[in-house]
Amino acid sequence: MIVFNTELIIPLSREIGLKGALFFDVGKGFNKVKSDSFWFLSPGGIPLKSPDQSLFPLRTGAGVGIRWFSPFGPIHIDMGWNLSPREGEKSRVFDFTAGTVF
Repeated sequence: MIVFNTELIIPLSREIGLKGALFFDVGKGFNKVKSDSFWFLSPGGIPLKSPDQSLFPLRTGAGVGIRWFSPFGPIHIDMGWNLSPREGEKSRVFDFTAGTVF
């Protein structure tokens, strides 16, 4: 797997711990199995044979989000856009996360 992430955090309200975020992601996952006897599904659920082992093309995504450091722990709400969608894939994704990131 190869991944590059960058995130710009913008303070919105210091009193309540609210921040805005702009992010950009680039990357690609790999699978070492090269046998045609294995079936794989794309993120859109399309059956694939023989996973792509090449480095390129890398996939890209970007988005905006809100970061709130609540009394119960961090909360992230994000909307991300797939900048290099393939047939059958979603063009955007909504994500809600509560808790710390590892």
